[in-house]
Amino acid sequence: MGVFIKGRRWYIDYYLPNGKRKREVVGPVDVIDRSVAEKALKARRGEIVQGKFNLKTENKPTFFDDLLNKYLEYAKDNHEAYDRDVGICKLFKSYFRNEEISKISSWYVEQYKSKRRKDNLKPSTINRELTVLKRIFNLGIIWNICLTNPVKNVEFFKIKPIKERVLSDNEFLKLYKAASDHLKPILHTAIETGMRKGEILNLKWDNIDFENNYIYVENSKNNESRSIPISTFLKITLQKLNKNKRSGEYLFCYHEGKPIEHIYRSFNTALTISGIKKCRFHDLRHTFATRMVTSGGDIVTAKEILGHKSIIMTQRYSHPSPEHKKKAVNMISIDTSLDTKEISNQIDEIDNAI
Repeated sequence: MGVFIKGRRWYIDYYLPNGKRKREVVGPVDVIDRSVAEKALKARRGEIVQGKFNLKTENKPTFFDDLLNKYLEYAKDNHEAYDRDVGICKLFKSYFRNEEISKISSWYVEQYKSKRRKDNLKPSTINRELTVLKRIFNLGIIWNICLTNPVKNVEFFKIKPIKERVLSDNEFLKLYKAASDHLKPILHTAIETGMRKGEILNLKWDNIDFENNYIYVENSKNNESRSIPISTFLKITLQKLNKNKRSGEYLFCYHEGKPIEHIYRSFNTALTISGIKKCRFHDLRHTFATRMVTSGGDIVTAKEILGHKSIIMTQRYSHPSPEHKKKAVNMISIDTSLDTKEISNQIDEIDNAI
């Protein structure tokens, strides 16, 4: 599709608004070169966008399911979360019912958005679905299956930033004591490494280096491997787990060796028993980052351990606690009850310390 040569002649290949694929002869190769053919294709596409080029045709238009099927082929080779793509595409197939691509307008997408909201879906969930739909149409344009993206002018829901939660040491100990036996080492790994839940549950014994005290993360969110130091206390926990390990290659698994995939129920049970409010498993990652930075660790090191591509993301996870702010202010405070000479001496001591 695009520009090609056939029988010593230049052709252009494109799709009409009704989904029909159209090919036109531009001229012989010994008279014109590729740049001329590309200009002709660009001009024709411009006419189509402006509605100046319409041809009656008996050919069947392109349907939405054709685009979805091509997208799923693409996702299978390029996306790790392929199962999620399959699930979302089932929703699209059910709603758009193999509609002609040319008939799917921004208003059509707005109606889908409204229906999902009436189904009591969270705005963030609907936004993720719209993001996938937008990606599908963008790829459709690249593949010359469609001309425009109806999601482009659809306004996504505005999401309030999630307020990050930092657990105190006392809160974590309460949570840990309330946790089931299989959850305790998972919680300890999270609070000592800042790893994501999926990274922890996918850990294999091959990823643990007890000799050099490192955990090697392979299946990260950013598809980049990284190494995380193992603290003294975490090493004790993991060695105990290794000593009593069940059959299988995963650290956290069932008796038959199958990896634990979900801890939603056990985590919420531990929260209920401990009495801790408004806490997600991901908050353990935020707690780790905050504790590390406020204890004197530099932001660059935290970025590398957490596996962030940008230091801006790390800063979001490392806001100082109210107690840390108070401590910082008290460190530079001056006792105004002293006389002028004593205040001057105190300021000199602070300057020298800095």
